Amino acid sequence: MIHNSKKQQRLAQRIVYRQQSIVRRDIADWQNALRSAGSASNPRFVRLQELYNDIARDAHLASQIQLRKSKTLGADFVIVSPQGKILEKETSAVANMPVVSELMNLALDSLFYGITLVELSPKGLQNIDRRHLDPRNGLVYLEQYDDSGIPYRQLPQYGKTLIEFCPDPASLGIYNQAVPHVLYRRFAQACWSELCEIYGTPPRYIKTDEQDPQARLDLASTLANTGSAPVFLLGTGEEVGFVPVNNTGGEVYENLIRVCSNELSLLINGAVLGQDTKNGSNAKEETSNSINNQIAFRDQYFIEQQFNTTVLPALAAMGLAPANVQLKFTAYEDT
Repeated sequence: MIHNSKKQQRLAQRIVYRQQSIVRRDIADWQNALRSAGSASNPRFVRLQELYNDIARDAHLASQIQLRKSKTLGADFVIVSPQGKILEKETSAVANMPVVSELMNLALDSLFYGITLVELSPKGLQNIDRRHLDPRNGLVYLEQYDDSGIPYRQLPQYGKTLIEFCPDPASLGIYNQAVPHVLYRRFAQACWSELCEIYGTPPRYIKTDEQDPQARLDLASTLANTGSAPVFLLGTGEEVGFVPVNNTGGEVYENLIRVCSNELSLLINGAVLGQDTKNGSNAKEETSNSINNQIAFRDQYFIEQQFNTTVLPALAAMGLAPANVQLKFTAYEDT
């Protein structure tokens, strides 16, 4: 049972936040996270959301996300009456509210993370840490691994000051499909980086018939210092050599990186936009841009639904937005 003091305290203030672990992740981590999230009796999304936070730092993926979101966040919209009349004064007021752009951005994030839970207040908003959420059962855990969670969809503030963006409770978000491509990209880049090191300083060896342990240790020390101190003395029975490096410029790694990058572009924006300079053409770019626009229109429709059914009524109840109005994106005109 929740005490009165707990009822008055905002949900975001009651959650115990923990530092996310920064470790090297691989496909096994992804599979373990999926098993944890897919548990029939006790699903937990901590590992999966930490993995999402990790891959979100990938430069190529981040650029594709920003490209897609900019089509919606940068689009013009109007506020209309229930009869469809454009309300210019209300449009200007809503467009100039910082909380509106923040909520649009967080709503779009829910497409990638699978869920966004926001708590509103007259002073602003706070995004509930997704690691504490179970969108399938509608639970929020004050501690990440608590035995029981709070059914936030049954709270009286749900839909009022507690706003949820969840396109599909059964879905794990677009990031789930992006995980393997980002991990393979990192693997290929790491291997390519190691290849560069080997090319710059190939492995060295010394041939010797010396049997004295101390003399062999001295030779090992000499070998270890040849990189920074290439001048050294050897006996007549010793021979220095370099291990031959495979004659490759890293094409196999470059190809893997390119494939993963293209897959990420197709996943996020439906096409490879402006990246393939070798096989690109004007007609191909126009087709790709048309596909990307269709995805943007779908995102805008999603935002309209979320704002008209939940966000604007909640902001109006708090006195932050006009009541009985709707948001509508203006049609994009291709000049």
